[in-house]
Amino acid sequence: MPKPTSHPGDEMSAPLDVREPAEGEEAPADRWPDVDQDALARGGRFVLGLVVVCLLFVAVVGFIAWRNHNDNPAPAKNRTATTAAMTEEQRIIDAYRRYEAVDFAALAAGNPEQPGYADYATGQQLVAARDAVRQLRDQGIVLHLGTVNDSKITVESIDGDIAHLRICGVDNGYPVRATTGESLAPSQLATTLEKADMVREGGSWKASYVTRVQQWPGRAGCAVQ
Repeated sequence: MPKPTSHPGDEMSAPLDVREPAEGEEAPADRWPDVDQDALARGGRFVLGLVVVCLLFVAVVGFIAWRNHNDNPAPAKNRTATTAAMTEEQRIIDAYRRYEAVDFAALAAGNPEQPGYADYATGQQLVAARDAVRQLRDQGIVLHLGTVNDSKITVESIDGDIAHLRICGVDNGYPVRATTGESLAPSQLATTLEKADMVREGGSWKASYVTRVQQWPGRAGCAVQ
């Protein structure tokens, strides 16, 4: 089939007759006589039909997506509720960590009146924590925190102003003589599982009850589960 145009490097073909036929002159034969003109027309109609079908498909899919987005606003509300719950859980965890920090500082200093105790503990836990520090102090013992002090805190449930926590702690703290710094026991890594209750007082979460569930030597138990 002759080429309608030429490019450098192509063999030159005979010039195409592109003039319009004069009045009374028979129209020249088709410029590409080897091409099935009916097939060419059918192919054009097929391509046009395919384009129309694709456009209709895209329009339908877009309409369905728009309708679903407008008919189902609930997921956005669910996401907001989930985010709020997670934020409240984080507040509870942060409050318990502050309680832990104050308790550790009190044990290390032998000071049952450690500033912050009443800010992060309440009720029987405030009394129990201060009593534990006081008993060790009366024996001339304080706690050395060691080099490891990790804990994973999980909020198991929140019921109004009460939250229930699970605490898995790993540390290598040990008791020392307050006056001399003499170690009264070797530093040994241990894992402790505790349960705790937090209550909301005046808009703040405070530890109200903490109890030890189990303890393992080394990093074990809840720390590897």
